[in-house]
Amino acid sequence: MKKNVLFLIFVTLLGTYKSTSQVIFSENFQNGMPSTFILRNLDGLTPASQVSFVNQAWVARQETGTTNFMAVSTSWYNPPGVSNDWMITPPITVNQANAWLTWRAMTPDASYRDGYEVRLSPNADTAISAFSVVLFSTNAEEVTWTNRAVSLANYNNQTIRIAFRNNSNDKFLLYIDDIAVAAYNQIDVAGKSLNMNSIIAPGNVTISGVLTNLGQTITSMTINYRVNNGSVVSQALSNLNIAPTQDYAFTFTQQWNATVGNHTIRVWATNINGQNDQNPANDTIVQQITVANATNRIPLLELFSSSTCPPCAPANANFKNFMSTQPAGEYSIIKYQMNWPGTGDPYYTAEGGVRRQLYGINAVPAMKIDGQWDGHQGQLNQTILSSFKNQPAFIKMRAGYSLQGQRIYGGVEIEPLFNLPAGQRLFIAVYETETQQNAKSNGETRFYDIFKKFVPDTINNQFANPANGIALPAINANQKYIVPYTYTFKGTFILPPNANVPVNHAVAHTVENFNNLRVVAWIQDMNNKTVWQSTIAQQNLFVGLSEQSENNVLSRLYPNPAKDVVRIEVTSISDSETYVEVISINGQKLFEKTFNSIENELIELNVSNLPEGLYLVRIKRDEQLQTHKLKIIR
Repeated sequence: MKKNVLFLIFVTLLGTYKSTSQVIFSENFQNGMPSTFILRNLDGLTPASQVSFVNQAWVARQETGTTNFMAVSTSWYNPPGVSNDWMITPPITVNQANAWLTWRAMTPDASYRDGYEVRLSPNADTAISAFSVVLFSTNAEEVTWTNRAVSLANYNNQTIRIAFRNNSNDKFLLYIDDIAVAAYNQIDVAGKSLNMNSIIAPGNVTISGVLTNLGQTITSMTINYRVNNGSVVSQALSNLNIAPTQDYAFTFTQQWNATVGNHTIRVWATNINGQNDQNPANDTIVQQITVANATNRIPLLELFSSSTCPPCAPANANFKNFMSTQPAGEYSIIKYQMNWPGTGDPYYTAEGGVRRQLYGINAVPAMKIDGQWDGHQGQLNQTILSSFKNQPAFIKMRAGYSLQGQRIYGGVEIEPLFNLPAGQRLFIAVYETETQQNAKSNGETRFYDIFKKFVPDTINNQFANPANGIALPAINANQKYIVPYTYTFKGTFILPPNANVPVNHAVAHTVENFNNLRVVAWIQDMNNKTVWQSTIAQQNLFVGLSEQSENNVLSRLYPNPAKDVVRIEVTSISDSETYVEVISINGQKLFEKTFNSIENELIELNVSNLPEGLYLVRIKRDEQLQTHKLKIIR
């Protein structure tokens, strides 16, 4: 039974919008479980070790990576059983006719969704038998934070208690947060979100999104959208029943004919229950949309596995068999071996661990597609894969690699079809197509597409850890930007005994066969972890982009960095002509000249007119070609 012990990050709705309600009671658990709450563990069962932190009927628990606290209950017991855990509020006096009980709830594992009841004691008695009114019940809560609301109109001028009861049978965890009783007397619809990516392809586009009711129950309204300064498109809605705090998912029937360019879309509601919105400050959703021509997507499939993980063996086998039915070259694949379970895989690397931490993965097998999808390689099917493959991409990429002993080098060409903002990360990963020496206890004897090393930053050396990628500058639409790279594996082969003592790349390597090294590259938005595009490097493409070895040097360039003058010393002795060109990093040729009969002489280039930045200097003589990276400083 797999239950992922993972606390997800969500935005608290009540912290996002300023409600116009009159609050009678509220609790957000930011100061822990209140002493005024009554907790009753009526099942007497022992939580499984993985959730042993739930040492009472309910506990206050912080969400990982946030400052938010919530109430947590479990139904995962050892031995299994049915939960009967109660969380009871202090007495609440309802003194408004339009009072509602609201709360947020979720369960974090889609395969083990806890259910629960919300009960009411009409006279605030604390006896379990007094909670005779069932206000709400579900067998399986949603896997994302969901706003719930129940009217308390029947209990006006009464003092009551509310109880949350986990009654699930061998599930996982239940989260409850932001419990409130409030009166909603005004008209207030807030814009929440649009279901649109910030970059889309041209064509007819359906506009949809979410509005939130922060006022009294809505039975009718008109929704509107406007693109730039164009005409307003309106759509009347009736027969609604949107309770306070509840979200409403809308879809306009009239599509937008999106054309290439930058656009501003606004969505808002009017004529709500025949009235004006009384809190206009939160009415409108505003989103900037870029419409750009698209290219084919090469999805990035990142797998997490270990040779000490029993379920990884069938999952990896199923994945390999499934991917053998896919067209070659249409997917980038890389697999990170992990340092657990047990002592972990000998080919674990700290850089692979950084990728695991990026995604919050705490169980293997696991898999990410373009930085998204929370499944594993054994669960992959055609529907899932095609849903990513069929998404348009807005960056063209090519990459090349060459092998020279223990050195791998080449270049990555990036051509965005829109104005790519600065700060996007380029990752260049070296992997081995097949390994065998890392076999351990799970029965696998051959391992495929095994990650070995991220290439260090060749642009600006901004990140000390190559696993953090290469920060790209802003790149204009349809401009080609070239990133050269090179990496030499140090020392000799070593087989670490386990993942507790991983390879030290400064002195050794774990490459079994250098001829089996390959490269994949991708560009990722680190804010939302979405991969823009990936590419599989082709052998000997961009072969001249990285410096040659010291044993085969055609020329030396200095000083580097330079300000005004650069000198090129041509070291090969020949009467042939020497061709020199200077290229900007986006591929524009800035200078070219052929020098005659140079033999161990200096070529001086005046670079005083070049802006600060990185350039490529290519020198060709006879059949030799060498490319230097030149940095200009000001």
